[in-house]
Amino acid sequence: RGRTANLAALGGVALVLAAAVLLDEHSAYPRWNALAPTLGTALLLAGGGVCSRLFATRPAVWLG
Repeated sequence: RGRTANLAALGGVALVLAAAVLLDEHSAYPRWNALAPTLGTALLLAGGGVCSRLFATRPAVWLG
C-alpha cells in the first residue's frame, strides 16, 4: 500500500495543480473542468502517504 498510496497522492497533487494553472475565468465550470480538481482531491485524501505528512507541516497548516 505504501508505494501505491504515495503515487495516488502525488497524482492527486498533480491534478489539483494542473487545474489551478490551466483553468481561468473563461473556463466552463462546473462541467468537465470540475473533474480534475475533484478527482485530484479524492486521490490526495485516499492516498495520504508522503503528501499528508507534507501538508501536516507547520508552514502548510499556517497557509491552509
